[in-house]
Amino acid sequence: MKIRTITYGVPRSLAAPAQAKKALERASRTLGEASELFAGAGWEVQTTRLSLPPILNELAPQNRTGWLNDFAQLCEAESLEFVSLGAYLGGDLTVPEIVGAIQAHSAFNLTTVIAREGQVLAEGVKKAAEVILALAGATPDGRLNFSYAAIAHCPPGIPFFPASYQTVQPGEPNMLALGLQMPDLALEVIRNLAPEIRLHGPSVISEGLAAVLVNELDPLQALAEKFCREQGLNYAGIDLSLAPMGEESVVAAFEAAGTVRFGETGTLAIAAAITRGLQLAAGSLKATGYNGLMLPVLEDRLLGNRVEQGLVDVSKILAFSAVCGTGLDVIPLPGDITALQLENLLYDVAALSARYRKPLSARLFPAAGKRAGEKTAFENPYLTNTAIMSL
Repeated sequence: MKIRTITYGVPRSLAAPAQAKKALERASRTLGEASELFAGAGWEVQTTRLSLPPILNELAPQNRTGWLNDFAQLCEAESLEFVSLGAYLGGDLTVPEIVGAIQAHSAFNLTTVIAREGQVLAEGVKKAAEVILALAGATPDGRLNFSYAAIAHCPPGIPFFPASYQTVQPGEPNMLALGLQMPDLALEVIRNLAPEIRLHGPSVISEGLAAVLVNELDPLQALAEKFCREQGLNYAGIDLSLAPMGEESVVAAFEAAGTVRFGETGTLAIAAAITRGLQLAAGSLKATGYNGLMLPVLEDRLLGNRVEQGLVDVSKILAFSAVCGTGLDVIPLPGDITALQLENLLYDVAALSARYRKPLSARLFPAAGKRAGEKTAFENPYLTNTAIMSL
């Protein structure tokens, strides 16, 4: 188990240069101290991140480019490699403004809201589809979509990017939240339970996983709470989502049950059982964020293999999201996909989220010049390559 991210949130405006400089200096210093603390306690910390409110809404359109350039220099000076510029409604920014913001610095991320308060937001869906296509065409491999997502019912304070954002809350302290990478723990739990799963079904996973999670994470939570008290921070909690990376595969945890290959009949039942385990643990810990299964096709090598074998398609991942998942994450799509096709896919995500008031996001990767079935060719340390998926 690793700490994928320590995320520091600032719930106030940073439009003024002096205010921004002071806030970023404190953020960098605090994140460094937190990293040292957790590393000293035996936890591997992979990244630290900064999460902001929708700062661009506070700037006049003619001032946004200049502010972004100045802010990028401040982030560079403080070695901040992941920065969320907030979540925006469909009418807040133009497509060129969103693309320009993401291009202004490799650290910058932002999102468009496509559903909230039980309602699908058509303006957000249409804007997100246009942005995804524009980002796909902005570089030869479309990699800028790594920093952009459409989000639905995602609350502030999620530690994972790009969905992370804050809301302006004058007088409130800055926030700290943790996101984990723990498919290895789920794999061990399910492998040990495999004989019982074959006898009694996937439901036995839930309590076994929850017990191990609470036992493993209680010390981490106590350490984080103590640090936040000393620093005057609001401790938002731990996102218990199972986030994979490369060979550390969520799919491997599913298949440790020995009853299915991921994507076959029975996968959804295991997904539901794992998610119930996460939710049971969340009830005993201070939890924040998604607290679900992440199924990022371009980040989980074994999931990519199952895509190539024809066991997994976009519709299945969306169906699994109904009981467990965080949505459609880093999904490789044909380069000739149309805006209408993207809108329809985003409408499905938004409708599912609105129906169940469930946090979902969509991070989609149209691959220029590639057709369904062809292999991606990303050169990104956070991405693996697999077959382009059809709709």
